[in-house]
Amino acid sequence: MQTLEVWTIRDKIPKDHPITCTWVFKVTEDNQKRVIEHKERLCAQGFHQIQGLDYSQNFSPTGQISSLRALISNAAVNTLQFHQMDMKSVFLNAPLNESICLAVPEGIDIPITKFLHLNKAIYGLKQAPLAWYNHLAKWLISVGFVCSLSDSCVFYRGESYPIWIYIHVDDIKSFKEEIQGKFDMKDLGKANLLLGRKILHNKAGFSLFQEHYIKNIAKNFNITKLAPINTPLKPGLQLTKASEWEIEAFQKLGLNYRSIIGALNYISMNTRPDITFAISHLSQFLEQPSLRHWVASLQVLHYLYHTKEKTLNYHNKGKCNIISYADADWGNLLINQRSVGGYTLFLNHHLISW
Repeated sequence: MQTLEVWTIRDKIPKDHPITCTWVFKVTEDNQKRVIEHKERLCAQGFHQIQGLDYSQNFSPTGQISSLRALISNAAVNTLQFHQMDMKSVFLNAPLNESICLAVPEGIDIPITKFLHLNKAIYGLKQAPLAWYNHLAKWLISVGFVCSLSDSCVFYRGESYPIWIYIHVDDIKSFKEEIQGKFDMKDLGKANLLLGRKILHNKAGFSLFQEHYIKNIAKNFNITKLAPINTPLKPGLQLTKASEWEIEAFQKLGLNYRSIIGALNYISMNTRPDITFAISHLSQFLEQPSLRHWVASLQVLHYLYHTKEKTLNYHNKGKCNIISYADADWGNLLINQRSVGGYTLFLNHHLISW
């Protein structure tokens, strides 16, 4: 923080509205549970911030999953490498536009008559992600990158030797040197684990899957010893709303329906389009679930566990084209007589959106 000049020490001013902060500590272990690193992070308690005084906007764009899959597809077709980098102390690099004072944290030898005036964002501030995005985007544009019109988190530069940030990089070595000259970056080499998704590199291209994540979820819900099944839901199953006594009975069980649906939805959005319809159907009962809905959600997880090796493949023999398929029924949903539709989008014959 001193190196990055995150704050300036100054005297208290009556009009100051100090934000309190706290230390967060983390111990990193290896596979044998041996401690390999101790980390600490100073976090602002952003829930004390006042909108209009301490911040105005706090929305920060997030890269679309379909954009990531599209870049993997392009990398496979053009026989390019897929790398990732990790920025150290990411928010501490981003200048703040607002005037924010931080109460002196414990363990720092500064008189209580002083405040810390923040020059840079720190973790916990509501506007920290937006400040970081604006700072990085400004630098990327200054060195010749163009922001994608369809995804604010995708940047590209050049035609003969293109560089895509999200990332797809051709001239990878020179770009890594370029960005490391501006930010404190850790080179992670070829992308193997990206945002919870495992990426397998092979001669045919890339494969995307979440086997480890599925194993952990299945273990948490204790369904690893059940016999294999072939479908996410029973064929023809249409669930209906729970009755009042079903809702009350389920509440007494203390089961977290939102938790399992959230985990399944994350898998569905990332690597498993084959459970998308099932999750869409089960999500209609988040407010008032019953044991029937819980059992159906366990079947989806059961199916995933026994098909956890399935992958999305992005081979290097695809042709450069875009194909989409869509279909819908005609008001066949029993719960509300509405239609159900779906679509798939292929780039270079690789599935990138559904």
